[in-house]
Amino acid sequence: MVKEELIKEVTERVRKRTRERVKKEVIAAAVDETFSVIVEKVLAGNKVRIRNFGTFQLKKAGARLARNPKTGDEVQIPPREKFYFTPSRKIRFLEER
Repeated sequence: MVKEELIKEVTERVRKRTRERVKKEVIAAAVDETFSVIVEKVLAGNKVRIRNFGTFQLKKAGARLARNPKTGDEVQIPPREKFYFTPSRKIRFLEER
C-alpha cells in the first residue's frame, strides 16, 4: 500500500463512520501532519507511543565492519542512530495468527 491508497482508504472509512462528506484533501493533510509529527518528535529524541499500534523511536547501532562488494575491501561503518518501529503486543498477536 502506498500513501495515496492509505489516504483513500482512510477517507472512505471516515465518511462511513461519521456519515459526513469529508474531503480527501483534509484527510491527506491529516495523514501528512501525523507522519510529520511522528518524525519530528522521534528525531528530537522522544519515543512516540501509539496505544494498540506500537512505538517509534531512535536506537543506536554500533560501529561494524562491512565489505565493499566491488573490491572486497573491509570498510568501517561508524555508529549511528536508526529509526525503529516496535509493534504493540496486540499487533504482534495478530501477526501470529
